[in-house]
Amino acid sequence: MLTGVLAAVIWMACGITMLCSAAIVDSADTAYSYKDMKEDIAQLTKQYPKILTARTFGQSLDERDLYCLYLGNRHADKQIFVTADMHAREYLNGQVVMNCVEYYCRNYEKGSYDGVSYKSLFNKVCFVIMPMVNPDGVAIATGGTEMIRNPSLRKALEEIEGGVGSWQANARGVDINRNWGIWKDGPGDSQYSDEPAYEYYGGVTIYSEAETRAVRRAIHTCSDIQAFVCFHSMGRIIYWGYANDRYEQECVALANAVKKLNGYTLVDESASEHDHGDFEHYIIKKYRKPYVCIETGSGIPVPSSEYTEIYNEHRDLFAMLAKMYR
Repeated sequence: MLTGVLAAVIWMACGITMLCSAAIVDSADTAYSYKDMKEDIAQLTKQYPKILTARTFGQSLDERDLYCLYLGNRHADKQIFVTADMHAREYLNGQVVMNCVEYYCRNYEKGSYDGVSYKSLFNKVCFVIMPMVNPDGVAIATGGTEMIRNPSLRKALEEIEGGVGSWQANARGVDINRNWGIWKDGPGDSQYSDEPAYEYYGGVTIYSEAETRAVRRAIHTCSDIQAFVCFHSMGRIIYWGYANDRYEQECVALANAVKKLNGYTLVDESASEHDHGDFEHYIIKKYRKPYVCIETGSGIPVPSSEYTEIYNEHRDLFAMLAKMYR
């Protein structure tokens, strides 16, 4: 994270000295951490209180706050719900999302998309964003189990295979993106673990984890969610789906709009055969709203060298969706 102090910019050609604020979210950070995010949220909400507010929905097992951001008019009739870093090793996505948040804050007064001002767009549609759903897991994925401060948690984690780079679960080995429903096939499924693991363990019961419950509580603060956007990695793929014909065309429209923006490959996962307690199928069954699961990058973890490309592919996403649903 950068300091956020005022940086001098000298325009030599016209002899004018001008001040502009330095970036808050550090795009050069190769391991964007919970500490980075927390500091960035504090600075951004202080600097842009009219467009950005933050709220926490409890804490993780290792006592990290579970943050939710509200970008735009908090009282708008419509919302779009965004998640990132549900899987710990995909931490670059949270950094991308935070950088996008800062971009819109900085350009709120004068920016526009497709002829419509940001002020108008974000006045009508509020983005409800959880940029780091799984902060304990991110700590493990970026720094190892020694980053977990609770001694009993840390000791239990040391018995589990996996660590820096590979860790996908939370601090007690539960995969948050497998904690949303009953696994279709259960133990014996090739992608299922029946005990705590660095990936693919769904927990003792659905919604058992603080992180899962925090996302649900954040959803409940919304009056009319138009669409869900979930950032994951990898493969440059857009997963999308629907439960019935009633809203199929809405889902198709969202998927195609995102494909037009980032150029990723569309994959229809409407069929339930691949339902493994993931958040996307929870959305299909519970809310029956359009969603996209955007899989960024070419590897796990996503190489930091791909950060700029991924950010550029998605910088206009929020504005595009706001215009689409306003």
